[in-house]
Parts: sequence; C-alpha cells; structure tokens
Amino acid sequence: METLREGIKFTFSKKGIHAHSLNVSDLSLCAMIAAKEFGAANVTSLESSTNSVPMLSALAAQLGNSLSLQGNNFQVVNTYVEHLTRDILYNMNIEIVLAEPYFEILVG
Repeated sequence: METLREGIKFTFSKKGIHAHSLNVSDLSLCAMIAAKEFGAANVTSLESSTNSVPMLSALAAQLGNSLSLQGNNFQVVNTYVEHLTRDILYNMNIEIVLAEPYFEILVG
C-alpha cells in the first residue's frame, strides 16, 4: 500500500494537483488516495460493474471521505474501459491514468 501511495504522490508532484486524472480500476483506492491525501483536484473514477452495488459503494466512499473537496472535481462514471470515449469524459484531456494491479484466478 505504501508503494501505491508513493507512486501517486510522485506522479502528482510532477504533473501538479490540477492535472486531470482517470482511475480505471473498479472499487479502487487510487482515486480516493489521490484526491484525499494528495489534493488532486480533477479525478474521474470508472466503475464498470453492471449492478448498482459497486456504484453505490463508490459514491458512499466519495461522500465518506469528504470528496469532492472545495473547488475540486471528483466524479464516478459508470462505463467499461473499452467503451470509454471523449464524450463520456466530457472531452477532458486526461494527463494521469491510475490503476491498481489486477489479479484474476481462473477456476476450471
């Protein structure tokens, strides 16, 4: 977890807190760490699950962590990465992409 925090901190120290960032991992902490701990001002987080539980969880986490902070833009968008278009992101120029490692175990 500390490595993840250090990576996010380093990235925003280089790009600045106003850089538009896109978090592409479902139920990820990356977006909240960027916004809450390092003051990232423009964070968009994707949730690709088709039911409402992950979306509600993401919104509850957003509210529970006092996001969006005054003057910041923190949003959750329900879409799959492969369906992502500039229209969905309101034509934002994404400068930072955040993602946690993903591991899948296939059971036969």
